[in-house]
Amino acid sequence: PTAPQVRLHPAIPFIFFLAHPMDSALNTAIEHMSKLPGVSGIVCTDRDGLCILARGTPGSAAAGAVCEAASGATAPVQARIGGTPAVVYNLPDVSLAVFMKETA
Repeated sequence: PTAPQVRLHPAIPFIFFLAHPMDSALNTAIEHMSKLPGVSGIVCTDRDGLCILARGTPGSAAAGAVCEAASGATAPVQARIGGTPAVVYNLPDVSLAVFMKETA
C-alpha cells in the first residue's frame, strides 16, 4: 500500500510564527500597528515572499509584492501595492508592509 498524503493546515506557518518567543515582539508590534488610525492592513512575509501574517486589507495576496518592494531597502520605502499606499520595511528576517487608508 502507498503512504497517505500529508497536507499541512494553512495556519501552520502562522502558528509556528506565534510559537517562537523571539517573534512575539514582532507579533505584538503588528497587533499595535494594526489598531493605529489610518492603518488599513499589515502584511508580513518571509524572504521568499510567503505570507507569515496578514491583517486587514489587502491581505495575504499582497505578500509577493511586499517582499519585492522591500528587497534591498535600507530604509522604509513608500510604495503603492495593489493601488493601496503602504510603507514597506526590510527587517532582518522578514518584510513588513503597513497599508494606509486612502484619505479624501
